[in-house]
Amino acid sequence: MWLVSRRIKNLISQIGLFSGVVHYMDCGSIHHYRHQGGNRYNSYYCRAAAKRIKTCPSRHYIREKDLYDYILKEFKHLMGLLKSHEKELVAYLENKQKISDRHQLNHKQQSLQKAEARDKEIDHIIERLYEDNLSGKVSDERYAKLVGHYESEQKELKDQIEVLKSSVVKSEAESSGIKGHL
Repeated sequence: MWLVSRRIKNLISQIGLFSGVVHYMDCGSIHHYRHQGGNRYNSYYCRAAAKRIKTCPSRHYIREKDLYDYILKEFKHLMGLLKSHEKELVAYLENKQKISDRHQLNHKQQSLQKAEARDKEIDHIIERLYEDNLSGKVSDERYAKLVGHYESEQKELKDQIEVLKSSVVKSEAESSGIKGHL
């Protein structure tokens, strides 16, 4: 069984399509591309067997053309399955999209609730600061500085709340599935 990982150039700067991305399941070693003149003899060989890093059952390799043919055959098989099960695939993708949309909507709603709660908390803080200023616990200068800070934070929160509210309303209104995205 062949798997794919990453690409690596060989010594003569030829890069095979699957260069460095193929490895054999038996030994798990990455197979490197070997360019030998024409396209007929190009192959991917086991680096572990060549370097005697691991004990491999054989000095295995696969010709590039055989790998192309195998992948093309698998691709055609998958496309055939796709055509025969198109409705199930569309339903599956629509369901995944709905789940993703619900997750994003929940996240936006939570952010909106946190922002609204912080807005109310800032109102209470400013109210207490005013009372502390009247009673003399907080100086006028300190009061002005703190209130300015909280009011600027509250202004940013109100802008954020408006954006989140419109985003939540828009998300709730959208009910199109995967067909609407194609």
